[in-house]
Amino acid sequence: MSLLLNLAVAAGLLLGASCSLSLDQPKTWTPVKLKPAERAVTVKLKIGQGLKVTLPAPQGGAAFTWQVVSNSVDVLDQLTPLYPTKGAPEPGPNGEITVSFSAIDEGKSLLRFAALQPAAVLSEPTDYYEITVTVRP
Repeated sequence: MSLLLNLAVAAGLLLGASCSLSLDQPKTWTPVKLKPAERAVTVKLKIGQGLKVTLPAPQGGAAFTWQVVSNSVDVLDQLTPLYPTKGAPEPGPNGEITVSFSAIDEGKSLLRFAALQPAAVLSEPTDYYEITVTVRP
């Protein structure tokens, strides 16, 4: 009886360990720095590549923050939250924000960013960008 219990515990530990494994970090990165003059861009990636997106400060001012409002998570895995470009507690130079993704499967993702007021019940975006990402093997 104790052998069965030991086997069940060992199987549970192995299952738990396998669930906590994460995908490898991309070895190559494609940087995309978005600018107000170009609101929609196209990017081609291969499975396993990373995409590092840098957004300028929202046009609405400090009350607005960037949010990812569209992404096909079966194609692009978001690796990081939106964070200040230089890693400082305040937004980086000129209020830039960065976010990283990994191409995990073949397909297309329409990555959309909108500047919204987090405290507002209904917030209209003051600023937006979109990236059409195509991933191939």
